[in-house]
Amino acid sequence: MTTFSGDWYADLAILEAFMITIKYNTGTNRLSVGYSATYGVIRKKWLSATTEREYCEKTGLYKTTLYSDRPELMEVFTEFRDIYFKDFEFNSIQLNYKYKLGPHRDRGNTGESVLVCLGDYTGGRTVVEYENKIIKYDAREMPIRFDGSKYIHYVEEFLGNRFSLVFYNY
Repeated sequence: MTTFSGDWYADLAILEAFMITIKYNTGTNRLSVGYSATYGVIRKKWLSATTEREYCEKTGLYKTTLYSDRPELMEVFTEFRDIYFKDFEFNSIQLNYKYKLGPHRDRGNTGESVLVCLGDYTGGRTVVEYENKIIKYDAREMPIRFDGSKYIHYVEEFLGNRFSLVFYNY
């Protein structure tokens, strides 16, 4: 499969075409506004009291509903990764739309994550509070790699349609 060209901005537009096809959930975190969905694997076997998640032999974890429903997206996301941050292994992606999350540390992530943002919006930089400094990133310009479980981070106010993808390991 060849979906992407290697031109960053053209590839973000292609990625956005996939992102608009995702069925997002309403944000449930008290610090959030917007919509989010997890794609990949998690530790939680039970989807509900009566439904189990599909087991992933490769990882020994359980597939999210979105991964089970849309397995073809893994090839798309992997191809994008192979072009722009090929040295980063991942097994899950947090997909967000108009999702503004307040200051937090990620839970459940192992090690670093890679953040990519796209869409037609203003503002919306990602702020990371490192030990000795605060850096504001615009992840539309390039993938941002940092340990979200170690450092507090959040999204500044924005207007418009902001999509973000957080590639990580569960």
